[in-house]
Amino acid sequence: MSNKLTQELNLPVILRELLMLHTFPARNSLKYYLPKLEVTLHLCDGTQTKLGLKVMDEMTSELNICFKNKDGALAANQFVKPGVLIGVDYYWELIDLNLDKTSEGLYVVPTKLEKAITGKIEECDAVHTTNMVACYDVPDAVESFWNLKTLGITDPPNTVDDDEALKQFHQTLEFRDNRYIVSWPYRNFTGPVSDNYFLCYSRLKSVLN
Repeated sequence: MSNKLTQELNLPVILRELLMLHTFPARNSLKYYLPKLEVTLHLCDGTQTKLGLKVMDEMTSELNICFKNKDGALAANQFVKPGVLIGVDYYWELIDLNLDKTSEGLYVVPTKLEKAITGKIEECDAVHTTNMVACYDVPDAVESFWNLKTLGITDPPNTVDDDEALKQFHQTLEFRDNRYIVSWPYRNFTGPVSDNYFLCYSRLKSVLN
């Protein structure tokens, strides 16, 4: 609706709303924050419908309109500036062509190419999102996997390595060829060493789970 007609009718402004215009051949949309008002139209069948209109100073240039006489013949034409422009969101609700409608309330318009779906869809003002965060302490799990005690590999509880090394030192120490010689303490193995395969496999399985 033009600002001039709004002032003439003294219509109250409800709010200010964003209007985005996509024009040819512009790449970017034009954005306008415009006043919005609501008007009620009285239709020919006696019902009423409400339109939400945005107010602008300049909507379009002058349009050529034709007048008909009482017989329906074209009498004259002239250029005028419209006070109200009806967009496609309301156009098909006001044009009585007995068009089919979809379950969403859109109109099915037959064309020479194919049927076209047009009309106004409801806007979604609010979007609900849920953010989920899962935290896993991976370093602790890896350290526990390589822990010898977790695998069941432990030293004999009654054996002290320092004492055994000192005893080995005193027993094997000798001076020969102007140098001291001592043997390195080795552990005595009484049998084959177990590979702990099943224990390792079960431990790995529990870590992955």
